[in-house]
Amino acid sequence: MNYIRYHEAEYLFKKHHTLEAILESLSRELNSFSKELDTDYIEGALFGGGDGVNVQSNKISDSTSRIAIGYDHDINKDYFATKAEIKVELNLISIILDKLNIAYRQIPHIQQDILKLYYWEEKNWDEVIDSIKKTRGFIVKKTAQRYRTLGIENIKTIAKIDIDSYQQVVKFLDK
Repeated sequence: MNYIRYHEAEYLFKKHHTLEAILESLSRELNSFSKELDTDYIEGALFGGGDGVNVQSNKISDSTSRIAIGYDHDINKDYFATKAEIKVELNLISIILDKLNIAYRQIPHIQQDILKLYYWEEKNWDEVIDSIKKTRGFIVKKTAQRYRTLGIENIKTIAKIDIDSYQQVVKFLDK
């Protein structure tokens, strides 16, 4: 199995908050997903007229029945296909986020702090170094950059995200 490389792990780490937002959005969409059938259309096709009943014959023709049943079948098919697609996207993003979170928790705290400041809080190197100095003592830019590289390498190694999953998630991010 082929796993992601450094730059791909870095990209996913940068997009962590976006992935969390997409996950929340998809979860809400799935929870609120309801099957809304156009019953007026089906009744109209079955019985004719606007109020649902054809006063002249009160009979359902075979052709209109087939149309209405076909319409209902198409709605059901679309409903289940859309719901299944949302579940697949939700599951994939959830797995990627779980792997990133597990890996992030396993790296040394100094690497966590630097990655958080640099990628999630989008601080420049001077701001990163100032923040680290306040909590951990003196650090130079080269050391901070080395910790950043080590942090992403460690996340890549621990997370073991396969390249196919990465490519699918990138498609979700690019939509």
